Amino acid sequence: MSAQAPQNQEILNQLESILADPGFSASPRLKEFFRFIVEETVAGNAGQLKAYTIATTVFGRGPDFDPLHDPVVRIETAKLRSRLLEYYVDTPNPGPIRIEVPKGGYIPTFSRISAPSMDMEETNAVSEPEKQPDPPSRTQPTKITVAVLPLINLSDDPGAHMFNEGLCNEITLALTRFEDLSIVSSYTTRQLSLKEESLVSIAQRLGVRFILHGSVQMYNNLVRLYAELADAATGTNIWAERFDLQIDDRDLFILQEEIAQRLVSRIGDSFGSIRRKLSFELVTRRDDNLKFYETMLSYHNWMPSFDRNLFMQAKEDLERLIITDSHNPAVVATLADLYASDYQLGYNTVPDALDKAQEFALRAIAMDGSSQTAYWALALNFFLRRNRPQFEKAIVQVVPLNPANSYMILATGLLVGLAGNFDEGISLIQRSHELNPCSPGWGKIVEYFKHYLAGDFEAALNDSLLINTPDCFWEPMLRAAAFGQLERCDEAGNALDKLLAIQPDFETNPVRYIGTLAFSAEAAEALSQGLNKAGLTVIMSG
Repeated sequence: MSAQAPQNQEILNQLESILADPGFSASPRLKEFFRFIVEETVAGNAGQLKAYTIATTVFGRGPDFDPLHDPVVRIETAKLRSRLLEYYVDTPNPGPIRIEVPKGGYIPTFSRISAPSMDMEETNAVSEPEKQPDPPSRTQPTKITVAVLPLINLSDDPGAHMFNEGLCNEITLALTRFEDLSIVSSYTTRQLSLKEESLVSIAQRLGVRFILHGSVQMYNNLVRLYAELADAATGTNIWAERFDLQIDDRDLFILQEEIAQRLVSRIGDSFGSIRRKLSFELVTRRDDNLKFYETMLSYHNWMPSFDRNLFMQAKEDLERLIITDSHNPAVVATLADLYASDYQLGYNTVPDALDKAQEFALRAIAMDGSSQTAYWALALNFFLRRNRPQFEKAIVQVVPLNPANSYMILATGLLVGLAGNFDEGISLIQRSHELNPCSPGWGKIVEYFKHYLAGDFEAALNDSLLINTPDCFWEPMLRAAAFGQLERCDEAGNALDKLLAIQPDFETNPVRYIGTLAFSAEAAEALSQGLNKAGLTVIMSG
């Protein structure tokens, strides 16, 4: 017999219980949002729960709110789903009603939590010793697994404990925005201590590969965080860093968010310590039966280098995976990025690459409106098509969906700068390097165009020397144009030789390749002039 549907008063009682949990009490805005959508649904107004209504009623947006330009509702909904998941997983007695917000909308659903039956076999099993999970090195996870341990409080100030707890929450939330990471939150781990158990023992209990731990000290106007990332497969730390930030008059919530973004970028993004560690393992023990996270590692291996061979391997891995995982938005979005990049980087291995990239990006967004990779792929697609209105609508979505992803901030800065907003692009690129100094040098392309279009060809040449994309035609193309403008013929010729060695068909189709970076007609014409002076015939069509 099916369970009776929850009554309105039961739902409202459950709402109050959830809002009283520490995971919600630290975020007044999230509490208000959650209360609004539940109470409106109970009142029979679920049909009015649209992004516009929520933004103007809960988040203080004005009547000109446009969800295409302001992703606040999608971001807060993703946070809410994450907090609800943590609540029901980590709370011993979560209550009789489960409240969820399914992807694709903002209307909550309500269902009863069935109490588990205890037959004789189950009763006997309870009395047996608890079986320990296999060590992390022998498990077969579908995602990269990370546990966030509570931070040790080294301060005398009692208020520092609340700050530490809030910081753990922010770190956990920031990590969950990476689509191939699976995070065990500090709510689950708060009873664990490295003073009482080893890293390997804790990892075995939680079934994770990596453990983030550390300490926080607050003194006068300074916050000092010392963080370490341990690899449970070896029991050793693979990353450690100290972060010092001034409190001054800043809101502590903003400070927690800033610290969390810096830390998470160092360990979680495309150039972070987790993927560097696992990428090495993938290369040394590669097979054709890759799991989801290993396939994503193949993609992240290619991203910093633009190496053609790594690209082909990543594309082959993703195309194999999508056959069995076609409803995974991360897989679909990543293929959209690869297909657009196939065109931009001149690999030319995918017929109708931009059409396929756009189709996959839109499909991924339909499945998960908070997919940063999908919005990035869509923005890149419109950039390459020179569709400025659609490009601008898509590109503003990217960074807010994961402000700790230094790669996406770098890539966004590149396109924003190349579209003509040099200062904004350079600012984003600098932010990327602040979050993770390991990010690559191709952000210098924006400064190159800023100097080149201003006629400062010497500065542009110096910028081109720092781009460091030896396997991509961009670097020799830009260097040849700068040498050409400076009338340094021999060096320009050497750069052209390298350009044609990387991209042999450049000479027969220069306009197509210039257009991968030069967004405006003015920039394309200026670059073609430099290449003409370098000795390559380039005729730009009207």
